[in-house]
Amino acid sequence: MMPRPQLGAAFRELHGQRLHGFALLITLGDRTRAGRIAAQALAEGAQRASHLRHPERAAAWLRARALDVARKAHTGR
Repeated sequence: MMPRPQLGAAFRELHGQRLHGFALLITLGDRTRAGRIAAQALAEGAQRASHLRHPERAAAWLRARALDVARKAHTGR
């Protein structure tokens, strides 16, 4: 099994670019918000990487988490 820091880095490398693209879509191109949303979802996902082993399951979890983060940020304004 991969040590935890390496697993988190591999998780971010695998999912980061696509998740940022998804975040850009849900923020209608707001790069700053998209970056924050993707970073938060990735950080939380990297902590759960050992539980989200299947790439498709992890990607779905990350998109759902990004939507939650975006909703909370939007309603918090």
